[in-house]
Amino acid sequence: MEGQSQLLYRHDMVYQLPLTVTPLPRETLPSFFARLAAANGTDAISFAMDMGGSLKRVVHQDAEMVKLVGQLAGITDEEMTTLLSWTGEPLGDVRMQYRGEVFVSRAVRNPVVRGCLRCLAEQAAAPGVPLANMAMQGHWLCRGVDICITHQQPLVPLWTEGNPVRREDMGAHLRPLLPDLTSMTA
Repeated sequence: MEGQSQLLYRHDMVYQLPLTVTPLPRETLPSFFARLAAANGTDAISFAMDMGGSLKRVVHQDAEMVKLVGQLAGITDEEMTTLLSWTGEPLGDVRMQYRGEVFVSRAVRNPVVRGCLRCLAEQAAAPGVPLANMAMQGHWLCRGVDICITHQQPLVPLWTEGNPVRREDMGAHLRPLLPDLTSMTA
């Protein structure tokens, strides 16, 4: 990827990656970033470093990093705005704007990450790289949302992580779940 990074930044211009993913409905920015990394054969931490940044800058929605991700992925400003709205945008230390509403941060950011196993299993079974297909959905973040809107089944805890950057390293957490998820659709 190092040689490729040089091509991406030549002459202070950013080029769209040859391998991209499309934002999925209700997807979060860290999920999209992890899928983009997986499509390009790497993990989110290494991918961010290859871009000259860090996963922390993606998770904390650093404006320069968010813009770079959008350019490399070839997505529109509107698509990026939608990703950010499903992720929740910080408003100071204890509040977030989520889908146009203001919430206490803990109502959207929780150490226990939940999801729908059927959604993830179906995405993992799709053609291509499973980790490039599996998207974490923003409505799964909200405390009080306990049912998958697609499958009408309970959301389940997938992992627990107190550190926000490690928590949002989706590929690292989803990779160990792949055998169980793929067996669900077999």
